[in-house]
Amino acid sequence: MIIKWGRNSIYNLAIVLGYYYLCNAYYNNCEGFLGPYRGQQYNSNYWRQDRQPTTPQEFFNMKHSSARNVIERAFDLLKGRWRILGSRSSYSIEIQVRII
Repeated sequence: MIIKWGRNSIYNLAIVLGYYYLCNAYYNNCEGFLGPYRGQQYNSNYWRQDRQPTTPQEFFNMKHSSARNVIERAFDLLKGRWRILGSRSSYSIEIQVRII
């Protein structure tokens, strides 16, 4: 799991208390991480077809999916602007920070 790796790596990934990180269904919900409800509709294309959620869990998944799409588009824009973000870099993290 990347979160465990990040916390234990030399980069010491910090999880900010009081905030939530949206994650996909592969991760377990735990403090600071918010995934969708399993077994409920999730795909954003489903909601674009004039369908309305019928349960609170479907409503949550609809909003979760929408937020994840916005975040993914933002990262795509960043990767388009700074090519160094698009793939694994041979530069150290300190050099990458200075480049960006």
